[in-house]
Amino acid sequence: MIELFKREVPEVSDNTVKIMGVARDPGLRAKVAVMSRDRDVDPVGACVGIRGSRIQNVVQELKGERIDIVVWSPDIAMYAQHALSPALISRITVDDEEEALEVVCPDDQLTLAIGRKGQNVKLAAKLLGWKIDIFTESRYGELNAGRKGMDQIAAVAEISMESFFSAGFESLESIVQASDDELLAVNGLTETKIADIRVAINMLAPEIPNLSAQTRNRQTRLLKRWKKRLKPSRPNRMKRQPKLRLMKLKRNPRLPPMARRRNRHTENDE
Repeated sequence: MIELFKREVPEVSDNTVKIMGVARDPGLRAKVAVMSRDRDVDPVGACVGIRGSRIQNVVQELKGERIDIVVWSPDIAMYAQHALSPALISRITVDDEEEALEVVCPDDQLTLAIGRKGQNVKLAAKLLGWKIDIFTESRYGELNAGRKGMDQIAAVAEISMESFFSAGFESLESIVQASDDELLAVNGLTETKIADIRVAINMLAPEIPNLSAQTRNRQTRLLKRWKKRLKPSRPNRMKRQPKLRLMKLKRNPRLPPMARRRNRHTENDE
């Protein structure tokens, strides 16, 4: 294919336009990444030609294979956005260590982004040499809500999210459904911090759309149990008060009988 472009496009043959990569599904579709060494030369326009004359010659040589010309970029996120055209992309998250991209597109652009039988995203991933995961905005919002909640819970407990992940807790709902003993297995968690987590989750519950009603009710019960457990006991002086009151009710228990009779007559006279 590169040789065909060199034959049909003068700018490619003299290296003014350079082909940076090619990904093909032979006989069906191909993606070609190009860049220009001259600011005044449009690499895509040079390859397409006037009214598509140059690219049509290449397509005819390949027996009708569809060809997408995309602009190469050193920025992997921008390059991915170009490679996934004609779909519109909302945002891209880059994981350099895993060489993976998390792509978010509008709900009505998902079909274009994936392509027929996944052809568009497969060719884009092959062109970039990176793994690409595509989510719609609605689905990404649901996933991000749970992740955002875990960020806040980790901040309340003063531990990292990796501590939860290493203990097997991948979502906020899994933390809610865990028992106290299971949470104590998380590195850095104590009983006091677990109580703080219960309070925080109870406050976050209305903001978490994917938290089931059953999980919310269970969290409320656990929170009440923790409040009873952590409720401070009454001081000792409060326990002695009933005895003091009983002693005040007794009137001169050691007075002789005659003195008691005088007290009664005096009260009657009054």
